[in-house]
Amino acid sequence: MALRRFYGFVDYGRFDGQETVYGELTPRLSLSKLTEKSFAVGPISDVFISLQVELGKKGLRRYQKGIGTNLDVPRFNFVKANYYHRKNPDRISSTWQVYLVPSQISHLLGKTTKRYLTYAAKA
Repeated sequence: MALRRFYGFVDYGRFDGQETVYGELTPRLSLSKLTEKSFAVGPISDVFISLQVELGKKGLRRYQKGIGTNLDVPRFNFVKANYYHRKNPDRISSTWQVYLVPSQISHLLGKTTKRYLTYAAKA
């Protein structure tokens, strides 16, 4: 199946005395599975079409599209990176965003850890 990973969540709570709802859906489609050809090169084990939709109250909708990779990095169970072009309806220009998800280095630390890094820049 080409849909290799589908991550999503919904948060509900209060912010500044107001009820708020916010959620993200983040599917990744494997190019290797779609084309039945390997995209493995060096430390890259697979390449993905990456999408992200952010939804919230008052009609909040933000869309990101880009490319994702799985990387083989020694001593890590996994390292994933997504490079997104982000269209912000509430901003004049669009932005580029990079998500890096290294980890679960449980065999090194004796416990499971996850770290998410993000970087955004104007286009």
